[in-house]
Amino acid sequence: MSAILIWRPEAFNLKLIAAARPAAAEVAVAARVQAARASRRVAASVYMTGSTTNFLIGSASPLATLFERGVGPHEIKPRRAKVLAGALGHPVGEPVQHPGMAAKPFLRPSLALWPTLYRRAASVALRGF
Repeated sequence: MSAILIWRPEAFNLKLIAAARPAAAEVAVAARVQAARASRRVAASVYMTGSTTNFLIGSASPLATLFERGVGPHEIKPRRAKVLAGALGHPVGEPVQHPGMAAKPFLRPSLALWPTLYRRAASVALRGF
């Protein structure tokens, strides 16, 4: 006597694929929370887009890269008006040395949460399967 087992994983795979979107949304929320520690403007620009299996979590703010990677010391030159506002608000007509800024990453630490968040979402999706 023999038995034939037919395995059709479509329903199982659909549940695993469906668990990816909520997990990616949680990663985006975590990135927003991390970014808010550095800049509310950057935090407000964090977004998530993508299809069922490919997601992009990023920021629309041009400041995001500066906060993510940091900025080295550099010179700021006056532009059109040939005048910069100093720290006390008085005009400065000469280039100013900016000391730079340490990195305050928010996307990379949030990405590290993906495996844990996906496992949790997948286990919820597979309950009762």
